[in-house]
Amino acid sequence: MEPLLVVIAGPTASGKTSLSLELAQMFHNDGLEAEIISADSITVYKGFDIGAAKPTAAERARVPHHMIDVADPREPFTAGDYSRLAGPIVARLQAEGKVPILCGGTGFYLRALLRGMASGAEDPEKAAAIKADLEARAEREGYANLYAELISQDPGAVRTVHPNDAYRIVRALQAMALHGRPWSELNQEARATPPAFPGIRFFALEVERTELHKRIALRTRMMVEGGLLAEVEGLLASGVPPEAKPFQSVGYAEALACLQGRLQKPELIVEIEKNTRRLARTQGTWFRGEELAKPLPAPHRENLFKELGLG
Repeated sequence: MEPLLVVIAGPTASGKTSLSLELAQMFHNDGLEAEIISADSITVYKGFDIGAAKPTAAERARVPHHMIDVADPREPFTAGDYSRLAGPIVARLQAEGKVPILCGGTGFYLRALLRGMASGAEDPEKAAAIKADLEARAEREGYANLYAELISQDPGAVRTVHPNDAYRIVRALQAMALHGRPWSELNQEARATPPAFPGIRFFALEVERTELHKRIALRTRMMVEGGLLAEVEGLLASGVPPEAKPFQSVGYAEALACLQGRLQKPELIVEIEKNTRRLARTQGTWFRGEELAKPLPAPHRENLFKELGLG
């Protein structure tokens, strides 16, 4: 059999984890072994469990998982780090005749792994400082001003950066500041790079907005009722500083604000839901612009198995 690499991506709460487990089981039924490689910027961190919706111990027992709990939350972890660690896992599984299943919603991790970084190696500390400055400016001035600045510096960026895509606006300005070259050039070079692995089948899950919002609401309640605040208290007590990168993510940022008295407890669920919906929109925009991705409408299980010729 030719090497195969299946990517299951999409917005948060779209059902990626359960679908990847079902797919691994289906491959097993067809005589192929599959292992799951997480592609999520929070599940890489040790101790960040509830807010990251990590696969449970039972789920990990069903199918081998990789790229979970591989980073110290007190240290920076970049897309380049992810690619450096996950790449050899994909290569090894394919060499062993197994099917790697990449599962996650962090598009930048997936692109770095499958196509390489748009701008090559970067100094993590300098990159983080530039990003922090841009995000602070966005809070003061609004992303519309940053987008106008981007297009002024690089008119070609209008083809790949949407004015509502906050992540890409910041990333494009950051990359140009780091490398002194237009984002459109850097992006074009990355897109011209052939995929790093053979047999890529990239699927981006699509979920109707009302349904996705219901799932987000349910997940948020489960996180909070499942002990999110206690988890954050424990992380702080263990020495993870409040400014640590994973504490900036949706769910953890609001929980931290609640513990610090900047957010009232009755508002916690409302704020997490609101910001998770915003994150989901950003993820959806990213994957609609991903050339390797094929939209996968519901019902996901049936359509995925049909696309892969399974069952």
